[in-house]
Amino acid sequence: VGILPRLVATLYARAAMDKVHVYSVKAAGFQVYNEQVDDLLHPEHKRGKGANLSINKGGGMPDLTWVECSSPAALLDLFK
Repeated sequence: VGILPRLVATLYARAAMDKVHVYSVKAAGFQVYNEQVDDLLHPEHKRGKGANLSINKGGGMPDLTWVECSSPAALLDLFK
């Protein structure tokens, strides 16, 4: 088992153990290649959309796609 499945399992297990707080898990994926940042979760990524994102001074990417993940399986499915 790789690091991502173990990380995801631990994340959701720890969140489930905390009975005081409610957690929401969101994920994003990007790739940096040749000084270009591409949004890997953009709905039309395979058609070339979400390429060459701009980066703020603080390192944020305002156009990056974030996906809410209600379960470990949903999170892992994003990165298959």
